[in-house]
Order: sequence, then C-alpha cells, then structure tokens
Amino acid sequence: MKAYLNLDEEKLKKILDIKLKVFRREMSPAEAKKLVNDSFTFITPEEFAYGEQHILEYGITDEVMVEGMDDIIDIFEDVLRTEDSHLPQGHPIQTYLNEVDALEALLRGIEAKMNTKFIKNEWLELYDKLRQINTHFSRKQKKPLKL
Repeated sequence: MKAYLNLDEEKLKKILDIKLKVFRREMSPAEAKKLVNDSFTFITPEEFAYGEQHILEYGITDEVMVEGMDDIIDIFEDVLRTEDSHLPQGHPIQTYLNEVDALEALLRGIEAKMNTKFIKNEWLELYDKLRQINTHFSRKQKKPLKL
C-alpha cells in the first residue's frame, strides 16, 4: 500500500512512536496531545492509519489497542484531517472506510429495532451481520513496518 501513497518516513515514525508510547503507558495522553500539536500542522488519514496496520508487530495486542483507541483519537483530533481523501474504489483505506460506514448503518438499524416489536428472524439476521465485524477488525498485515 505504501508504494501508492506519498508518505513522509520521518513523520510516520514519529506518529507511530507517539502511539506506541501511549499504548505502553510511557507517555500520558495529555503529554502526547501536546507533543502531537507541537509537532504536526496536520496528519492525513493515510498517515494516521499506516502505523495501525503494523502496530501489532511491536507487541501491542488487539485488547490494548481497543482499550486505548479513544485516547489515541483524542490525542490526534486537532491535527487529523478528516475530509474526503478521494481514494479510488478498491484502495485498502477506502475499503476500510466503506466497511466502517456499513458498520455504522448496521448499528443504526439495531438501535431502530430496539423500540419495535421483537421478531426473531430479523434479530438473527442482524446478529449474523454483526458477527462479520470480527473479519473486519481482525485483519493484520504480515510484514512489520520498516522505518
């Protein structure tokens, strides 16, 4: 994927280093946020996501990532660009974003069903779709990040 993106190696390394220190509790979220705001004018979604694909190679488990992801998002919120990046269909990041949109739609559907008459088959269908999330969140790159 990196071959198709114009990414700054030093910037990627610094972003990843900050995330690792937060996940390892070597730096508080407040310290990390100040460092991020002092270090970066902006970070693209591609730059933010690139290290996520490799962070498991540094000993950060899925559980640690899930537990600390709210902090990570808060840390980078001031500099993270969120506008549409105009990625082509089939691009790994675009695929991920499409899957997130589908998950949000599924959750809205579940929420809407909560106040309606219980119909077992409809709920079973929703649960089947919900089970597919494991595939979405368990994808892992096989190569470590080389910075």
